[in-house]
Amino acid sequence: MPVDTSDLTLPITTDRPSGAFALIVHVWHLDTLDDLSAACDNFPAEADRFVTFADSFQPEDRQRIADCFVGAKLVAVHNVGQDVGALMQLMDQIDFGHYDFVCKIHSKKGLKMPEAWRRTLLGGVLGSRQQVDKIIAGFREDPQVMLAGARQLFLYGPAYLWRNASGIDELAGSLLQGFDFRSQDWGFVAGTCFWIRTSILLRLKALQIDWQPGSYADDGTPAHVLERMFGMLVAIDGGIVLLTDQRDSASLPQPVTGFPASLSRERIPIIDTLTELEAARRRRQRSSKVTMRRRVAVFASYSADGVLPPQVQPYLEGLRPLVERIVVVCDNDLAPDQRACLLGLADHVITGRHGEYDFGSYKRGEAWARDAGWLDDADDLILCNDSCFGPVGSFAPMFTHMDARHLDFWGATDSQEIHPHLQSFFVVLNWHVFQSRAFRDFVGSITKQPNVHEVIKKYEIGLTKTLAEAGYSWGAMVENRLEGVHPNDPTYRNITLHPILSMGMGLPLVKAKALRSVADNVEGPNRALEWLKNNSDTIYQAAISNLNIARFLDTGRIGFSMIMPTRNRAWCISDAIRSAMQQTHKNFELIIVDDGSEDDTAEVIRRDFGLELDSGMLRYVKLAESTGVCAARNIGIAHACHDWITYLDSDNQLRPNFLTVIANAIIQQPEIDCFYGRIINRSTGHIVGRGFVRKDLLWGNYIDLGVFSHRKSLIQRFGGFDPSLRRLVDWDLIIRLTAHQEPCFIPQVFLDYSDDEEGQSADRISVRESFLRANVAVHSKHSPRPTVSTAILSYNHQEFIVEAIESALEQRGDYTHEILLADDGSSDGTARIMARYAARYPTRIRNISTGGNLGVSANYQHCFREAAGNYIAILEGDDYWTDMEKNARQADFLASDSEVGAVFSRIELFNMANNSRRLLKRQDNLPSLLAGEHFTLNQHLNLIVNFSSMMFRRSMLLNLPSSIYHPRLSEIALAFYLDRIGKIGFIDKVMGVYRLNPSSVWTGADQVGQLEQAIATRAGALAVARPIHHAVIRQRMLEKQQQLQALQVQNPQTLIRQVR
Repeated sequence: MPVDTSDLTLPITTDRPSGAFALIVHVWHLDTLDDLSAACDNFPAEADRFVTFADSFQPEDRQRIADCFVGAKLVAVHNVGQDVGALMQLMDQIDFGHYDFVCKIHSKKGLKMPEAWRRTLLGGVLGSRQQVDKIIAGFREDPQVMLAGARQLFLYGPAYLWRNASGIDELAGSLLQGFDFRSQDWGFVAGTCFWIRTSILLRLKALQIDWQPGSYADDGTPAHVLERMFGMLVAIDGGIVLLTDQRDSASLPQPVTGFPASLSRERIPIIDTLTELEAARRRRQRSSKVTMRRRVAVFASYSADGVLPPQVQPYLEGLRPLVERIVVVCDNDLAPDQRACLLGLADHVITGRHGEYDFGSYKRGEAWARDAGWLDDADDLILCNDSCFGPVGSFAPMFTHMDARHLDFWGATDSQEIHPHLQSFFVVLNWHVFQSRAFRDFVGSITKQPNVHEVIKKYEIGLTKTLAEAGYSWGAMVENRLEGVHPNDPTYRNITLHPILSMGMGLPLVKAKALRSVADNVEGPNRALEWLKNNSDTIYQAAISNLNIARFLDTGRIGFSMIMPTRNRAWCISDAIRSAMQQTHKNFELIIVDDGSEDDTAEVIRRDFGLELDSGMLRYVKLAESTGVCAARNIGIAHACHDWITYLDSDNQLRPNFLTVIANAIIQQPEIDCFYGRIINRSTGHIVGRGFVRKDLLWGNYIDLGVFSHRKSLIQRFGGFDPSLRRLVDWDLIIRLTAHQEPCFIPQVFLDYSDDEEGQSADRISVRESFLRANVAVHSKHSPRPTVSTAILSYNHQEFIVEAIESALEQRGDYTHEILLADDGSSDGTARIMARYAARYPTRIRNISTGGNLGVSANYQHCFREAAGNYIAILEGDDYWTDMEKNARQADFLASDSEVGAVFSRIELFNMANNSRRLLKRQDNLPSLLAGEHFTLNQHLNLIVNFSSMMFRRSMLLNLPSSIYHPRLSEIALAFYLDRIGKIGFIDKVMGVYRLNPSSVWTGADQVGQLEQAIATRAGALAVARPIHHAVIRQRMLEKQQQLQALQVQNPQTLIRQVR
C-alpha cells in the first residue's frame, strides 16, 4: 500500500472529464469501519477513492482498512491535525486540480453520543444513492455550488467562534478580503464531513500550516480554525450550500445561500441537536408501515432433564415479533409444566428423543411446517437453536442489514475451518432456496451421526456447500475475516469463541457454552457476563439463572503471582512487563527477581513502570549476585502473596487474556491444581501444547512454563525448581507438579514467541547450557526408561576413534542415550575428529574434552561428573562395540536387580601385533551374578579385563573413594569395591572388541612396567576389598612382586611383552 513520503505524488489519471470528483475517507477509529463502509456503498463505484490513516497503524489494522475499502488508494499520514491535517497531507501527494469537487468523511466519534454524531454526519453526505446523485448533479450543473452537508450540523459561524477567532486572524487573514467573520452571516459544517469544491481546499492548502502533534480535544487548534474556514470561504465567494434535513430519511439536499433564516443563530449545544434527531429517528421507526417479510422459524432445543434451558424463553420472545410462525422441536420429552412456558411463543411444539442433534430437529420441524402448508407462502425459513442466548438488543437490525444484501441464504456467523460455511445455529433461507430440490434432498438425507463432529462435517458444512454448489449466493451478518499471528494460529477461526468481539460487530447472540465453558470462550466467561450486564440486562439475568454460568461471577477473587526471573535483559524486559500489565484479569502481582544484572534493568523498570511499582502490582527483587534461574524463580515464589503461580520470562509476551482464562478455568474446575495452554511461534506457526498424557510428558515436554499455572501450595509438597539442573528446569518442575493429578489443558494460545529475534539467542540459558545433558538428566530423574551415558575416553587414538564413536552411535534400544567424548589432551588429530562428530550430532553427542591432559583417572572422574544418565557405559577410544544392543542389554540387567552395581560382558581380544583375535578362557562359564569369591579364584584377580565391556550405576561411580583412582582406576580394584557394596552382573555374550594397542597404557608397557602396574592395582584392590579377600589379594600381589624381583635380577634390560 502507498506510504506517505515527502517527495511522493500518487499517480492520478490526467485525462479526467470536467466535473470529476473523488471520495476522501480518514480512518482513526477502527470500530467505525462498518459504518464508513456502508455509507460509501452510496458513492459511485467508478469514481476515485482515497483512504488516509495514521502511519502508526499496525499491519493487521491496515489490512482491515484495505478489506473495507477495496479498490481505494490507501495513504498513511502522520497523526497530526486530526482528519483535517490528514486531508492537507493527502494534498501533498495528490494533485487536487484533477477534481472539481470531493466528498470528505471520517471516523467521527464525539465525546458524547458518538453514534448519533456519525449517523448525522454521514447521513448529510452519503445517506442514500438518490441523495448522492442530486449532490453530484448540483456541483456539476452550477459552479456556485461549493459545499454540501447535514442541515442540522450547519452552524452559525459567529456564534461558534469561541477561541478560534484569533487563529482565523493569524492563519487565514490573507483570505478574508475584508470579510468580517465576527458579525457577517456565514455557516460551517460541524464535524467536517461534507462535499466541497477543490478550489476552496487549494486556497487553504496554500496557507502552509505547520501541523504539530498535540491535543485536539479543545478549540483553538489549526484543525478547528480550518473547520470554520471551509464554510467561511464559501460565504466569502457567495457560494451555494446543499443541505439535507436529517429529520426525514427520504429528504434530499436543498440549496441555500448565506445562512438560512430557518436555522438558529444562537449557540445551541450539539448534544441537544443530536438528541432531537435521535428522537425523530425512533419515531420514524415506530411509525413505519413497511411490510414485514413472512418468516417461519424452526427452533431446535435439547435438555437432558426435560426442562427448557433458560435461554429459550428470551430467545423466542425476541424472535416472535419478526416471524409469522415458530415450530419448536425438542430432542427430548418435556416436563408437563414446560409446555406452558411455550404458550404464545411457539405455534407448534414437537417433542421426543431422536438423537440426531439439531439437524435432526431441523428436519422434523421443516417437514411439519411443509406438511402444514406454512412454507407455501413464506418468504424465509429460519433454522435456529438454543445453543445461544439472545437477542442482545434485538434481532431486527440483523434482519434489516441482511435483507438489504439480497442474498439467497445467510447466517449469523460464518467459519473458514475445513471449508467455508455458515455456522448452523442461525441460518435463513429464502423461498426459492428452501423450495429447491437441492435443499429438500439435503434435509431428507439427514440421519443419526455418532458425534457432533460428524454432524458439523456432514451437515453444518454440507448445507452451505450443497447450496453454494447449486448456485445460491450466501453470506453472514458477522463474517469472520480475523487472522492470527500466523496462518496456523487457531485463535480466530471460530468467531463465536470471541463473544464480546462478535457482539460488538453486530451479532445479537452469544453462545451458551461461551458463558459456561472456558474452552469455548477466548475472552473469558466472566468478561462476557460483565459485557451482557452492561449492555443487555435481560439476557444477563437469564444467563446467571444457570448456576454453571453464575459461578464465573466469582472469577475476580482468583489471585495470581507472576514470577519473572531476569538477568541483563534491559533491552527487552519492558515489552514483557507490558504484556503482563495488559492482562484483562487484574487480580495479580508481577514479581521480578533480578539475578544480579549488571546492565540498567533496574533503571528501565523504574522509568517505564514507576506507577506499577508504587502500587505494588509490580514488585522488584534485586539479588546482589547471580544465583541461577532456578534459585531466582524459587525466591520469587517465596515472595508470592497469591495462591496461584504463573511464570513469564523477560523476553516473552503474553496475550492479554491469559490470566482471565486461567482464572475462569479455576472457577470451573476448583479441584484441579495445575492448568496450561498453548504457545505459538510467530515465524513458523509451530504450536506447542496438547492434551495431557503423562507417558508422553516423560518422553518430552510439551507444556511451556509461560502458559502453566499451579497452586503455590504444590511447591511445599513437591519442591520448587531444581538448582542442580541448568536447563529444562521447567520440564522437571512440571513433571513433579503433575505427578499426583492430571493438569487441565486449555486449547488456547496464550503466548507468542520467536526464536529468531535479535538479541534473544546470545544470553539465553538454552544456548549456554547443553540441551542433551539436561534432557538426559530430566529423563534420569523421572522416566521409567533407562538413561545411559556412554563415555568415550581417548588419548592419541586418531586411528581408532571413528570406529569407537560409530559403534556407540549404532546402539539401539528403549532407553535415553547420550555420548560423551572426553579427549585427554591428544597430540594427534583425535580431538578434531571428536569435535566434528559433536557438531554433526548435537542431540546425541556432547564433547566434554577439557583441552588439556588430566591423566587417566582424572579423565574418568571428569566423565562421571558430567554424565547425566543413571547408567554409565565406558568405551575406551581404541576399542569398539560389535553388538548394537550392548547398552540396552546391560541397562535392562541393571534395571532388573537393584543390588547389582555394574555389569560386564564377554570381550574379544584383537592383537594388533599379529592381527589375531581370541576370547578369554577365564570368562568361560561365569555365572550371571558374581561376587568377590569369583574374582579370587582367578590367578589374575581380573575377570573383567576391559572397562569397555562395562556399564555402571552412576550413583555408585560418584561415590567411589578417592583412593580407588590411585595410581589409576583399574578393573580389579573396582570389582572388589563392587563386591563390598553389592553384586556384579555378567552377560555371557561377546559384545565388544578390546584392541591390544601397542601404544596403550597396559599393552604398550614392557614386562617390568606391567608387573609394576599389576602390583599397584592389587594394592588398590586390597585397600577396598572386604577382609575375607585380603589373604588372596596379598598372595597374588606377592607373586607379582617376586616375578618383578626375579626379572630384575635375571635380565633387567630385557623388555618382554606379555598379556595379562
